[in-house]
This record gives sequence, structure tokens and C-alpha cells, in this order.
Amino acid sequence: MQLQQTYGKWSATVSDDGYTTMSFNGTAMLSSTYATANYTIGTSSGSISTKGIKHSSLSQANITDEFGSGKRVTIAYTNGTATLTRIISLYDNYAIAQAVVSANNGAVIQSNNISPIFTESQSTPFSSSNKKMIFVPYDNDDYTEFAPQTFSTERTSHEVTAIFDAGSAIGYGFVVGSIDHDKWKSAIRVQGTTSNINKLQCLSGYTAMTTRDGSNPHGYVKGTKVESARYMMGLFSDWRQGMNTFADLNVIVAPRAQWANGNPMG
Repeated sequence: MQLQQTYGKWSATVSDDGYTTMSFNGTAMLSSTYATANYTIGTSSGSISTKGIKHSSLSQANITDEFGSGKRVTIAYTNGTATLTRIISLYDNYAIAQAVVSANNGAVIQSNNISPIFTESQSTPFSSSNKKMIFVPYDNDDYTEFAPQTFSTERTSHEVTAIFDAGSAIGYGFVVGSIDHDKWKSAIRVQGTTSNINKLQCLSGYTAMTTRDGSNPHGYVKGTKVESARYMMGLFSDWRQGMNTFADLNVIVAPRAQWANGNPMG
């Protein structure tokens, strides 16, 4: 049995086996996505994945918030100890996904790794046999630069990436990235071919040499519930406009600092 939530050209199809397919204009952007999280409750640690679990509850609602008007579907999954809730909001030009982990007994829970979007199923958001992704650096230390990359082996971009048609100067692009940056270091991991995405993960809790953390794990976020960063996704006829849309959503979450004086020098 499946449930489909639709708003405009976006739809989220929720199945009984823990997967949700995100589609735009009838084409699957990301097929059979699921969510994962690790957690610690008291002295006990564990993990939860929605993969293979029938949801324990599902609700739908009309929404109007800072990002616009749309539809939201909220799907909860439990392993008996913890509950992992997926929140998927559909708007006109993009969708936003988040995952929330909580303890079933109401205790304080902590996590340092949550993925609200994870797919290992082949997806083809747009037709092109020359797809590449944009690598976005965490910072500009070591002269690290933005760069187009193939992703036949798994690649990781910090915070956001655009998977785009490299055969066109102004080409289609699928943009996905985190719009919250106050608690998590985020990453987008991608693997596939020049034609298809075979794996994509939106990860809250990413650390590496490139984030200046070395081999140290991400710190824990804790509370009565732990929320991942929110991740936007969208398909754009010009991937650069998609990156601008991503930037606009970030400004809504964290407005620009006001500065009325001259350009800083240093």
C-alpha cells in the first residue's frame, strides 16, 4: 500500500516498507529514500533506520510558513526504543526534508549522526549522459576550491551540491543542501554514473580532514528530541538558479548581517 502526497509538481510517495520516493513533474528525483540515525539514551546506544519498517503513524497537513505555502507529510517509525520521524514539506519550487529522533520513554536522547535522506536506488532526475556534481568546500583553507567532479566513486560535498548537465553551459541541475548550520556539519554524499544517481545521502554529523576535525567524530546534539538539519532539494532548468534558490532559503533561516559602512579591509 502506498500513500502519495502532492503539491504543485512535487509528490512524496510513502510505501509500507519504510521508503519514500520524491518526484517532480512525474519524474522520480530520488527513488526509495529512507532515513537513519544513531542515538544514545542513558547508557544504551543504538541506531534506527526506516528501511524495512512499516510506519507507526502518518499525517498530512496544509502548511504556510517562512518558505511559502505547501503540503507536509509526517511519518514516524519506531524500533521499540526510539522513534525516527521524517518530515517532508512540498512547496512550488522545492521540497524540504528533515528527520527527528526521540526516545519512546521521553528520556533525554543524544545523536551525532542523522540522515533524513538516504537512497541506494537508481534515480535519474533529468536526462543527460554527462552528469557531474559540484564539490563545495567546507572552508578555503589549503586553497580548497569549488570544483566539478565525476562521481563514479563516492564523492562528498560540504553542505550542498548541484548534480548538473556538464554538457551544457546553462544546463539542468538537481540541487540538494542543508539550510540549517547552527548545530550540524552537513554533507551530501553521491555515487553513480554519468547518467544516473545510484546513491545519495544527506548527512547531519559529517567530519573529516576537510572539516578540520581529523578523525574526531561529530559532537553530540541532545535533548528530548534531536533534529537533523533541514535539506532542500529542487530540479532547475539552470543549475545556477538552483544554487541561488538554495542561498535564498539560507537567508530566510539566518538573515544577512547588516553593515552600513564601507567594505571591510583585512
